Amino acid sequence: MRNRPPFDPLKVGCGIVGSWPTVLKAESAGGIFNYARAMKQFASLLTALVMLLVAGLFLFSASDGPKYHGKSADRWLSQLDGHGTSQDQARAAFSAMGAEVVPWLVRRLNSNTPARWLRWRFDFERLPGKVKILTMTAATALGDVGPPATAAIPDLLRLTHHDDCWVRSRAKAALIKIRGDKLDDIQIQLAKVEQTGEWNDLPQILVGLGPKAEGLVPALVTLVATGNPRVCGSALDILAELRLAPQIVVPTLANKLHSPDDNVRFSAAMALNQYGAMARPATTALIQAMDDKWDYVAHNAILTIEQFATAAEAKTAVPALRRLSTHHTEFIRTSAQRTLDKIQRSGPL
Repeated sequence: MRNRPPFDPLKVGCGIVGSWPTVLKAESAGGIFNYARAMKQFASLLTALVMLLVAGLFLFSASDGPKYHGKSADRWLSQLDGHGTSQDQARAAFSAMGAEVVPWLVRRLNSNTPARWLRWRFDFERLPGKVKILTMTAATALGDVGPPATAAIPDLLRLTHHDDCWVRSRAKAALIKIRGDKLDDIQIQLAKVEQTGEWNDLPQILVGLGPKAEGLVPALVTLVATGNPRVCGSALDILAELRLAPQIVVPTLANKLHSPDDNVRFSAAMALNQYGAMARPATTALIQAMDDKWDYVAHNAILTIEQFATAAEAKTAVPALRRLSTHHTEFIRTSAQRTLDKIQRSGPL
């Protein structure tokens, strides 16, 4: 038996509209035009068209999944792939939707299609592991649903053997959250990283765990202090994604802004940018980092201060920002001036 093409309400509707001239021609056959019968036919065609449009809208809405606070699951899923507060909101949304959203997420998990919110080839060139972004993000969302997502366990178990590191790592993290597994094994693996320098699947497992990984933050801070720039850089990147325990992480990040390694300083500046207003205790180090020899470190320092421009601590950055507002690099100059304007609007200097 041949496979039938998928139902397309738009195509069917266009066919109905296109059939109207045929109806007119039929009613005009023999030179006699039956106006009443033609109008009756038109009314029937119009009714059918409206019903198809309604059906199409329903199917389109259903494909976007259930809604929470007026947003479809599809929109929350794209938000989950972001950073900061918007990602936190998405995690909370999937947790609140619970079992209702699980069938829809499982379909996304197994769809083997690209994420609709990634529109540029650059996204894949920048992060090759994210080619399977829809699968990995759906797995993360199932983990955020937690125990009500038990029905997804067989699918997630299958993905733990996937050849894509991002996919299998997020599936492993989701299973930990759904089953309520302890993190002892992750703690042991983190202790081995300092000795071997090998992270394997740990970074994306930790990112997938999200807030559940808070108890592992001290181990990550310990890895930041290692003399191995590769290990330190990876630990900084994970902390940037998690944005947990600022009271112990932010001072560590501030210290790493003075590292002799360019990549470590950049990762520390990026992490502080992710912590945003929580990075206020690092203001002094951030002001010093504005003069970093690498513009991208300086830029992230400025962007971090911009996020708490209304706080008293930001006013201490005004002299440095005024100087950088004439910087030879455009993005430094622009961000410095924008931050300076925000500070000035917040009150007298």
